[in-house]
Amino acid sequence: QPMVEACDFFADCEVGLSKKIMTSLEQVFFGAQCMVINKHVPSNGMYFIKKGLVHLMKEDGNVIRKLDANDSFAEGCLVEYWEKNPFLAQTASECELWTL
Repeated sequence: QPMVEACDFFADCEVGLSKKIMTSLEQVFFGAQCMVINKHVPSNGMYFIKKGLVHLMKEDGNVIRKLDANDSFAEGCLVEYWEKNPFLAQTASECELWTL
């Protein structure tokens, strides 16, 4: 539950809703240097980081943000359709992520 509670996107949600969100999450594992969000397939879900490091990057590979445990990313695709991802996401270590 700390992953959901730490997410600004869900900051004003009632406790009951955050519990429902938690039961809707799907656990996924990635090795180091894996693309979680690439430039070819639009993301259709957001991610919570349980363990590991994820780098958000521009298309040219420049890192714009480094994320770790209890951070989240790609919240925007929950409220609008992304024809093209606004950033790429690559694991910098082995990661346990949860997707919604």
